[in-house]
Amino acid sequence: MSTAARTARWGTLSTVLVAIVAGCAAPAAPVASTPSPTATVAPTPTSSPTPTASPAVPAAMVIVAARGVIVVDAANTTLVEVPFSTAPTVAIDQLSDALGESPTALIEPADSCLDETTITRWGGLRLDTPPSFAAIAGAQFTAGADGPTTVGGVPIVAGPGFAVGEPVSAATSIASVRTIDGGSFVSIVAEWNGASYDDPEAWGIRGFATGGVIQQFGAPVYFYYDC
Repeated sequence: MSTAARTARWGTLSTVLVAIVAGCAAPAAPVASTPSPTATVAPTPTSSPTPTASPAVPAAMVIVAARGVIVVDAANTTLVEVPFSTAPTVAIDQLSDALGESPTALIEPADSCLDETTITRWGGLRLDTPPSFAAIAGAQFTAGADGPTTVGGVPIVAGPGFAVGEPVSAATSIASVRTIDGGSFVSIVAEWNGASYDDPEAWGIRGFATGGVIQQFGAPVYFYYDC
């Protein structure tokens, strides 16, 4: 198995040429003329996105678990828990409010494995709609991390506690985590639902590591799948 790299391309810039053709009239007696003043065009007002209000209680951590995304405060009190069965627009609003951050979004074109996907981001935290082809039935979106923090600096961890940028040993030191050698990469699986982590129908949190460093993780996805 391998992961696909995709690059989002933004639009092209076009140039418009305007040709002005001046005609000639028969010579006539010169007449003094006063040039007309150039009209001033008022600029079209642009709207700025409304910033997300700061939450009453600051977020201290985002946890991507097998069944949803959880935001907690410094006392480990849950500020919001968003199950993967939540409508994506509702999930985005709930996470934005809990984090006090405004997300960005981009569209990745379809490829041989994926439908056209909207990726909503808060820094290293991402929410994909429609969910990945590897997602379990009933999931309205998949979520995960490919960076250690949100844009506002809130740490992002997988349910058992490992994070992007940490060595694989940070995951393997957790009793409930397993790894699968993929040759050029290592799969990290956790919080599995199934008879065991190597059950062909097992699903949960799945991450990837290269060079001994955790690069990304997401949920709720099957551990074994073919594009």
